[in-house]
Amino acid sequence: MTSLVLIMNEKGLATAADSAASAGGKVFTADKVFEILEGTPACMMAYGRADVCTVPVEVVAGEYRRSRGGRSFGTVKEMAGDFMEFLNSEECRSVTDRHRMIYAARMLRECTVDYTRKARDDGCPADGLREYLEDVLKESISDSGHNPTGGEIKWLRKCINSTSEMDSLSDNRIWSDPETRGIILRIAATMPFDREYSGRTGIVFAGYGDDESMPSYCECRILGLSEKTLKWRVHSSGSIDADRRSCILSFAQDDVVRSVIEGMNPDVKRAVSEILWTTAFEFIRGTSSTNLEFREIDWSSANDIISRSLDRLDMQLHKAYRKPMEEVVALLDLSEMAVLAKSLVSATSIRRHVSWDAESVGGPIDVTTVTKSAGFRWIERNKL
Repeated sequence: MTSLVLIMNEKGLATAADSAASAGGKVFTADKVFEILEGTPACMMAYGRADVCTVPVEVVAGEYRRSRGGRSFGTVKEMAGDFMEFLNSEECRSVTDRHRMIYAARMLRECTVDYTRKARDDGCPADGLREYLEDVLKESISDSGHNPTGGEIKWLRKCINSTSEMDSLSDNRIWSDPETRGIILRIAATMPFDREYSGRTGIVFAGYGDDESMPSYCECRILGLSEKTLKWRVHSSGSIDADRRSCILSFAQDDVVRSVIEGMNPDVKRAVSEILWTTAFEFIRGTSSTNLEFREIDWSSANDIISRSLDRLDMQLHKAYRKPMEEVVALLDLSEMAVLAKSLVSATSIRRHVSWDAESVGGPIDVTTVTKSAGFRWIERNKL
């Protein structure tokens, strides 16, 4: 996993990223920040698996630089779109059809293992597994708006037969049964079309296009493969302007950074919300059973009151924490933004170190700055 921080104001932007990566239970060092195009005032950062169909993003980024040398873009969002479309083009030779087949089979294996665990945790009996998965499939089709085609299923079967990714699941209760195997294939085929699906790899582009005088960013997420086509979407984007003079953004493992800039840990905030709803429900239910005045209670009014209370909490946190911090960040110079970005990543690393969570953030921290005039600059760089 990863902790990425992006800080922008009218003077430019600063980024920071840890260098820890894990695979197979081992932790190693990996690059997560890259220059997009030589001489272009922009950078890109990768999180999650930081790969494209098992090929490291840094390899694909290098190939993209060679392919697009001398090319310019009006906006960072255009640059991001061109890079993501490059992944599906014949010019992207590092991501071969073989890589795509292995990746698809690997995602299918993970999908099978995930739903095997979920079925077990939900107490689903062996004879109810088919019905359980059919309900999951209906929900997946509804969420994604996509009903898998015969061609997609055929291609997934080809990936399975051409790789050894599924061999370890011969005793899996979903995969060992032909009927449930067919259902899980269809579930896996809907995942690349699910707009809410978080995906495996995220790529953040930040800097300036030719037509931009203020920095902007665009966050894209890779969702998966539909046959040979890589599916992706823009998850978020924004820029500095007269109404937004600064911003502090965090990606991937963002709980610690959000605690600092929002004044409350996201998990604690969710717990407060759940407690408020549960307490209100129990109070109303208990009171209505003993007091005639509450039997005709307007539940929509109760929901509205609780929602407004949570909105007021958000407003108070914004007023007390995020707003004053962003007002100060708007005045910082590049060196101070770089120090702040590094400090926020360091805070996440420290938090993981002194908790029972896996130490998935750590190692040397890469720090960069980007300005319209000076372009991309390394402030601190880990040595591989």
